[in-house]
Amino acid sequence: MDMQIVIPTHGRPFKQTTLQSIPAAIRDDVLLVVSTQEDLEILKKSHKNVRRADVKTIADKRHWIMQNVKARKIFMLDDDMYFFGRCPVKHRAYDGRLK
Repeated sequence: MDMQIVIPTHGRPFKQTTLQSIPAAIRDDVLLVVSTQEDLEILKKSHKNVRRADVKTIADKRHWIMQNVKARKIFMLDDDMYFFGRCPVKHRAYDGRLK
């Protein structure tokens, strides 16, 4: 695999903001990495690509991801991100002045 999108998460099995913001066409390929067996069991019911890292801290989980995910590139995202897009060109305005 060339690139893997990874979302480390803890204690939010019913609130996966970042995962839901990712386009549906690639969402199934995103890897969720959880800390607890409970999160693993809950998330596996709604997402096929979930792994458990038996670690205590986010730093340890990020290290675990770098050591255990077999991809040339890893794109790691927090689990509580929102993505924003630009409005269509016809709705944009720029008057040239600095504010």
